This record gives sequence, C-alpha cells and structure tokens, in this order.
Amino acid sequence: AESMVSAAAAASGSDVEAIGLVFPVYLHKTPKIVARFISRSSFGDAYVFAVATNNGGPGSCMKGLVSALRARGSRLDAGFGLIMPGNSVILADMTNPVEERARRLEESEAGLESIVGAVLAREKNDFGRNEAARSWLQSRFYGLVAAAYGLPRHFNAGGDCTRCGVCARSCPQGNITLAGKGPVWGKNCVNCLG
Repeated sequence: AESMVSAAAAASGSDVEAIGLVFPVYLHKTPKIVARFISRSSFGDAYVFAVATNNGGPGSCMKGLVSALRARGSRLDAGFGLIMPGNSVILADMTNPVEERARRLEESEAGLESIVGAVLAREKNDFGRNEAARSWLQSRFYGLVAAAYGLPRHFNAGGDCTRCGVCARSCPQGNITLAGKGPVWGKNCVNCLG
C-alpha cells in the first residue's frame, strides 16, 4: 500500500491522464486501505475511475469513495461494479458453489471489456453514488456486526501450519506476526481475508 501511495504522489505532479482504483468491496464498503490511499494522494485533473469487485452488489462503497475523493479536491468520474466469486466467511459463508464461481469468472471477461471500453472513451457515470437507504443501512449493519464479532480473535492456523510466513508477508497492514506455533493476528485488521 505504501508503494501505491508513493506512486500516486509521484504521479500527481505529472501529466497523468487517468487513474483507476480497483478494489474488492469489504462488507458493502470501500476498504479502509483504499480510503487511506486516497487521503494521501492527489489526482489533479486526471480522469478517475473505480472498479469495485463484489459478490452481488457494491453496497455503499462508491458513495464512500466519492466522499474520500471530494475531501482531496478530486472527483469520481466513473464507477463500475464487477461481480466476482465471493470469498467472505466473516459473518457467514458467502463463498459460491464451484459452478457459480466458474460462471462468474467467465462472465467477468465481457464485463471487463465493457469497463475498458468505457474508460478508454473517458465515459462518465453516476454508478452507485446515489445508493438507496437500504444499501447504506446494510453497510452500517455489517460493519457494526463485524466490529462486535472481533474477526481477528477467531482467526487461527491449522495444525499443518509450517510457519512459512506467507500470511505475514501478504498482510497489507503488517498485522500478522509469527510467534510460538504459528501466526498471531494483531488489532489492526481491515478484514481483507488475504
């Protein structure tokens, strides 16, 4: 994440024509790591687009993105949703059956082509900026339940953990350390399920 922030900071003074923010939706919201990236970046007059991968709907993530960009003096020119296989097991098993995963991945090719065409044409849209109250309420509800549940308390490594460190190296927050028999999760989890 820090390297992305550095790249955006370096690019902000140049003639960047377009900046794309591509991220998975976390509990119907913009991931905190994306909001933090935006808070440290400047996009100038670039065409800014976002692609939110999701398991059925982007929730209120685009509304949050618009607010974060506006706070930095920028705007979201276009937003897109792309339905992908679900991987969340935070509050319930939201993964999809094998056949559904395969179907979604196959259909994502056409969705990506459409998004690429719109971005190349610098199309503008209001996708997801005016979500219904239901999306906002779902987002708030899931966030509160996940916070109360305290997800990292429920993480554990199986007996076949070799302490290889892949989990610690892949955590975007640096929230996982190796100690004793395996990984230990800290208090800085953003529920990325990485």
